[in-house]
Amino acid sequence: MLTTLAKLSLAQERGLILVVEVRGIVKLKRSQWKSYQTVYGTELARERYLIALKLANSENDLARQAIIQDSLGEVDITLDQLKSAIQWFEKAQNNYRALGDQAKVQKMQQQLDDLKKRID
Repeated sequence: MLTTLAKLSLAQERGLILVVEVRGIVKLKRSQWKSYQTVYGTELARERYLIALKLANSENDLARQAIIQDSLGEVDITLDQLKSAIQWFEKAQNNYRALGDQAKVQKMQQQLDDLKKRID
């Protein structure tokens, strides 16, 4: 049986990249690596934003909530979850409105308009 180090060396010789995950080792071609990084890095960012949002919610911090919701919308666009992105931008827009930040309200409206065009 090959050791993990031997498996990594063998994979590199064959032009593969091995990624160790909780569910096991994933073999990727070099051409797939960028997509993998984008998706899984973005999913990790999404998880961390959700944790930060829970904290901001518990502290009733509307400014932080709005920034995090805006960021979650951007993350969901990257993950091609456009309906979810719309929901995050609407929440962010409501918080920016409550804070009186008209520039951010308008920015969120532009994002919402653009996304709704993409979905239609």
